[in-house]
Order: sequence, then C-alpha cells, then structure tokens
Amino acid sequence: MPLRSDMLRTNRRDAEEIADPRRLRREHARWEGLDQATRFGRIIVLEHGGRSRPVIHRGSRHLRSRMVSRKTDLLQISEGRGLRFMIQRCEIDGNFVKYQAHPFRIDAIADGTILTWYPDIVWVRRGERPHLVEIKPDISALEEPDYLRKMNVMMQFAQRIGWTMQILYDEDVFGHRLVRADRWANVNAIYSRRYFKASRAEARAVFALVAARQQVTWAEARDQLSADDPARGDAVVEWAIARGHFVVDLDRPITSRTLLTPLAAASPAATIRI
Repeated sequence: MPLRSDMLRTNRRDAEEIADPRRLRREHARWEGLDQATRFGRIIVLEHGGRSRPVIHRGSRHLRSRMVSRKTDLLQISEGRGLRFMIQRCEIDGNFVKYQAHPFRIDAIADGTILTWYPDIVWVRRGERPHLVEIKPDISALEEPDYLRKMNVMMQFAQRIGWTMQILYDEDVFGHRLVRADRWANVNAIYSRRYFKASRAEARAVFALVAARQQVTWAEARDQLSADDPARGDAVVEWAIARGHFVVDLDRPITSRTLLTPLAAASPAATIRI
C-alpha cells in the first residue's frame, strides 16, 4: 500500500488546492439543498470538560483516564496509554499553547459517502496552525483499506481549512527505545508539579530568570530559586517548566548541567475553540 508512508507527513499540500481558513465557519440556517451541495465536511464540537458524555464508553478495552488540566481548565478524557501520555506532554510543554483531547466529531463527504472521524487530540504549537492527531500503536492500522481511505480524506479536509493532520504511533509518542525511559520519567516528574504552590518570592525569581532571556543550567536556576533547600529548588524548577516558563530537552536525563531555555509569553495563537 504505497500511501502508508505518507501518513507520517504533516503537510500533504495539493499544489492545485488553495488552503483557506475562511472555509471554517459556524453553521447557520440556509436552504438545505444548497447546504448539502456545497459542504465538504462538518466539525461538531464535543464540549466535554466534564459536562457531556464522552466518546469513550464502558465497552472499550483501552485504558481510560480523566485528567484535570490546569492549562485548559477543562477535563481531558483519554483512551489508551499513548493519548494519556500525549495529554501529559501537551500539559507541561510550553511549546504547546493550546490543546484538547477528543475535541471534535468530523463528518467529511467523499464520493457521496459521509465518513466520520473522532480525532484523538488537537493542539496548537507556538507560531503554528491547529494540528489534528490520530494516535495508533503502530502502522498496522493502515492495512485496513477503508480506514486508510478515511484518513486520507481527513487530511484533505484539514488542508482545505488551513490546518494540518497526522497519525502518530507509539514510537512517536513515547520515543524510540534509547530515549523512552528518560522521556517517560521527565514528563511524569514535571507533570506532577503542575499544581505546585510556589511562593511569591519564588515566582518573582522565576520571572526574573525568564526576563533575562538567557539559557541557564538547572543548578544555576535551582540555586537562585532556593539556595538553602536543593529539593525545594528542584520542585520550583519543575513547576516553572510545567507552567511554560522554560522548556527543557525531555529526551535526556535531567542533571545539574541540563539547560533551561526561557519562553516569553505566547502571542495569540490560531484558535481551536470553534
């Protein structure tokens, strides 16, 4: 199946198709026949946030989780280990400005047939367009022709409204075997600090480091934040990362020499709150 390798590409732009975000607009009442004739697809926003019934149900065999998000102020509902870990990564990585798990139901029309897809997650990274993601254990899922066709249609749908879409596999989410253990340990350690309560003095010290706009080592930051208590200093550094004040290489062991890169406040990003 020659198209399988294309599914890892984030940009499958058709040179003859002009992407236009203005195609994405709220529905309004109009003549039904015209609506059906001109619509390529429909996005139905699933307002989960703990208020509506999620896509996940009791009969599912996958790991199911409900995670309170500080970044989005919404309940994030996951299905499967890969999606749960990706939510944790989005929550603590300052490069992810916005995200939402199980955000939409997308109905797209192809050859007169309606194809329905529930994206696993959508996110917006700094300076980028909204990115729809499907998470699968491995590439074997694409061996089903109907599923492969649906994913290609959804990629076309995303491209037409100026978004991107991609399938990620467990190796993409957790990392290959040489970095997997470090990524897992680092993400979980920082994720555990997202509700840590820093003092006003500690917060001011973090803001001062960020305002300097220079990389600092973990040890330098820890000593400036809590010179008398290294354990407290480590916790404050992890809190600062979880809050998006610094980014760090999550695929390498964290040591006193680990570099912290400060992040300025994110500029307005493309919205996924349709």
